[in-house]
Amino acid sequence: MEKLVVIKKIPWDEFAKRVEKQLDDSDLATQIKTEIAKEQFMPKQRSKDNGAIPYQLQQQELDAIIENQGRYYPWLLEQKDHLDALISFRVPYYVGPMVDPDQVSEDNGKFAWMKRKEQGEIKPWNFEEKVDKTASATNFIKRMTATDTYLIGAPVLPKNSLLYQEFTVLNELNKLKVNVNGNKLALSPDYKQAIFNQVYKKHKRVSLKRLNDFMQAQSWFSTDAYLSGTTDQKNVNNTLSTYNDFKAIFGAQIDNPNRQADLERIIEWSTIFEDEHIFKLKLDTISWLTPTQKDRLSKHRYQGWGRLSKQLLAGITNANGERVIDVLWNTQQNLMETLADDGFKKAIQEFNGEKLDKQNVSDVIADLYTSPQNKKAIRQVLLVVDDIEKAMGHAPANIMIEFAREDRNDHRLINSRSRQLNQMFEKAKDEVSESVQDELKDKIKDKVQFNDRLYLYFVQGGKDLYSGEPLDIDRLSQYDIDHILPQSFILDNSLDNRILTSQSNNRAKKADQLPGEIFGPRMKGYWNTLREHGLMTWKKYNNLTLTPDKISKFNNQGRFINRQLVETRQVIKLVAEILHDQYGNDKQTNIVTIKADLTHHMRTKFKFYKNRNVNDYHHAFDAYLSAFVGNWLLQQYPKLKPYLVYGDFAKAGIKDFKQFNFLYRFEKEHAVAEDGTIKNDSDQLLGYMRKVYQLKKILVTKELETNHGNLYKQTVFPAPSHDKKMKKPRKLINPKNNRPSDIYGGYTSKTAAFMVLVKVTKGKKTEYRLSNVPLANLVWQQQGMSFDEMVDKSVRSQFTGKNGKVSEYQVVKNKVYINQLVSENESLFTLASKQYRHNAQQLVLSDKSMQILNSNLNNVNHDELVFVFNEIVDNGEKYFKAYDFSNNEAAKATFDELSDLEEMRSIIDDLLIGLHANAPYTDVSKVGLPKYFGLFSLKAGLKFDPETEFIYQSPTGLFSRKVKISDL
Repeated sequence: MEKLVVIKKIPWDEFAKRVEKQLDDSDLATQIKTEIAKEQFMPKQRSKDNGAIPYQLQQQELDAIIENQGRYYPWLLEQKDHLDALISFRVPYYVGPMVDPDQVSEDNGKFAWMKRKEQGEIKPWNFEEKVDKTASATNFIKRMTATDTYLIGAPVLPKNSLLYQEFTVLNELNKLKVNVNGNKLALSPDYKQAIFNQVYKKHKRVSLKRLNDFMQAQSWFSTDAYLSGTTDQKNVNNTLSTYNDFKAIFGAQIDNPNRQADLERIIEWSTIFEDEHIFKLKLDTISWLTPTQKDRLSKHRYQGWGRLSKQLLAGITNANGERVIDVLWNTQQNLMETLADDGFKKAIQEFNGEKLDKQNVSDVIADLYTSPQNKKAIRQVLLVVDDIEKAMGHAPANIMIEFAREDRNDHRLINSRSRQLNQMFEKAKDEVSESVQDELKDKIKDKVQFNDRLYLYFVQGGKDLYSGEPLDIDRLSQYDIDHILPQSFILDNSLDNRILTSQSNNRAKKADQLPGEIFGPRMKGYWNTLREHGLMTWKKYNNLTLTPDKISKFNNQGRFINRQLVETRQVIKLVAEILHDQYGNDKQTNIVTIKADLTHHMRTKFKFYKNRNVNDYHHAFDAYLSAFVGNWLLQQYPKLKPYLVYGDFAKAGIKDFKQFNFLYRFEKEHAVAEDGTIKNDSDQLLGYMRKVYQLKKILVTKELETNHGNLYKQTVFPAPSHDKKMKKPRKLINPKNNRPSDIYGGYTSKTAAFMVLVKVTKGKKTEYRLSNVPLANLVWQQQGMSFDEMVDKSVRSQFTGKNGKVSEYQVVKNKVYINQLVSENESLFTLASKQYRHNAQQLVLSDKSMQILNSNLNNVNHDELVFVFNEIVDNGEKYFKAYDFSNNEAAKATFDELSDLEEMRSIIDDLLIGLHANAPYTDVSKVGLPKYFGLFSLKAGLKFDPETEFIYQSPTGLFSRKVKISDL
């Protein structure tokens, strides 16, 4: 039997190296070496460099036709160039839509960037005379370039920029650790710089092995020392690949400071322009490039953009005049540590402040390096603050801002725990008992979910970290998960601050004692063993060994304070910057950033339950908690102001603190019982918070919107003659004017841009109805129509019968926005379209029901779920008049007969979703309630009686007015 040979694909440069090793001094070998140097040796047959000439065959056929037919139709020969252009011409992608943005409205021109040379119709044969391709390409660059994460409006560098790659390499090197005799040391600046110059600048690919070999060759450390800290512990994540590419082309010129700007421009062009022709045109603008260099450069294509700008890395400076890239080169600090310097903070704030002063805030938000959802939220924040200022008559003293907590329960992390543990045990197999190793294999084989208890059991080697006694894997629920550094000391719920221990050991530790004091002398050796073999992080080890006398040192220039109070996410800093510019300078308003962990802790500690399915009031209470926590911290700890208030760079008092849970003082003076009743509240603050939490009426507003985007619902249905599934043919819309739907199929409905309120008269009867204005009709300006004429045209078609007769109607309000709030028959709704409306009333439940809903199903019984269901149904019948609760008593009886707790909880969730103030509806027919619970629609169009009121609200709802539709 023949042996199977596996051929592994290798990159071209690796292939070239292998070929060069086999070459001798012959003429053929010399020729091959020359071809390799030009990167032209044995090119792939299938590549973009060997592509067929576009439209070649079609062009030849057309020329032959013109030549043959030109004898009979001479004008074909006269127009040959124009006809050829019809076949070969394509609008370059970097020119984009052929609309001059300066000559159309802002809405129509926002997706165009073309620059003209002269006016007139653009044809394929006069394109070069009419369009400025170079200027259009420049505009294209500006549109394509994102902006800096930290500096507003500063364009980011290409990911393959020489400067950006220098940053990524230095940032990674400063995070790597040298493992020497059980200790982890950062690379000294001298060692790091030597590695950078002698390894990264000489090798396009760098592995940890290559770095370790270099260190050993330099005799810097003992022979068993090694580097760690990369993702896969084999290869580094960042290299100087562009530097090595260019060194092969430019030689010593790569290090010439006078060439750096041009080299960076080349990389930027290579990243932007896929079109080799335009790239070569750009290369021609650099006079010192040789033809050979241009040819080799044109074959290099780089992709992707970084997240930082040249201005951040090599523009702004700290108090010592150092740039960010200088600090990364000369110190062991990474980027986050570098930007924590007050000098850089101040420089960033000044840069952003100048940008905000020069630019409209709306344009600044549009250019921010963040998601559309965040941009929308920032705009809403500004509107809300303006509205509050208007209501109060003066600017606020403090504005507290908090963003939602980042999701730390990533299912990918949970699912990867088995893999992590397997790798850890492979490394530490001599330190973990065989029985525990076998237990891990069994759990992985059974595909068990590694929850926190099970994960802690294995990373502790199956032992109690406080006593060293074996833990019983079958009794894990009977052990305590203890916070190493207590909650009174610091708010840290990460696994690095939690261990699995017996209840007796946990009780032996007093509230004001640290484990390092009690268990350290006996257990420190085992903790160190786990750390050395990768089963314990340095952070966890430091937490375990911390003693009171080391707290000040361990705080390390406010590290604990920063961890607890300082919000690091850049989007929050951008919001703070914009608010500071709007309110902080002239109006003396403090912009205070509050970490969501603090308010979450307050909710949990004092039993302020949150359930998103019940109502939207939790948003308001979260905002109140943020304001309360921010004000309380500023009053109780004046020295913490630099850590809370944006733009305050003062340094004071960080050495005076002996505990870093800054809410602990409040927790000591306030307490609640298990049922949520207040036990201790001498200053009545907790009582007031409870009163706010229990408010039954809180202002809730929704942004008024119009639809944009697709003109039709995008599903194309087959022509009626081909649609065998439908008994009654669909009424279809032609997809195009020249494509009738009875042949080609079509769309079923047009997308509505907004609605119109219409008064319809039928004899003596008058009713008010909604009508849609299709998005496709918003071309009224181009058609020479007025807005009212366009609306009337849209409405008329909807009130015209099959016989062509038009019902008598009157447009009462020519623009009704989506989410318009309406009050009718003691019910509140928001309008979604002419056919749909959504409930806008908020459900409020008792503390008892909220506690049950927030409890784990294992801790809830049948009667408690019945209590919750009955309260929801009773409140629904009493306050939600638009819903059908006519069968509520039978529904209660049916629900009471259920025994499956999961099914009961599912029905309650469906009931809450249907009652929620939003679009979803649910099926609760299982207990005798409606099948389409929460759906409010009328196919012919919603109808209103004359007493129905439209409610117009300001962004906060503090200002509102009601208008009867009969008075409109």
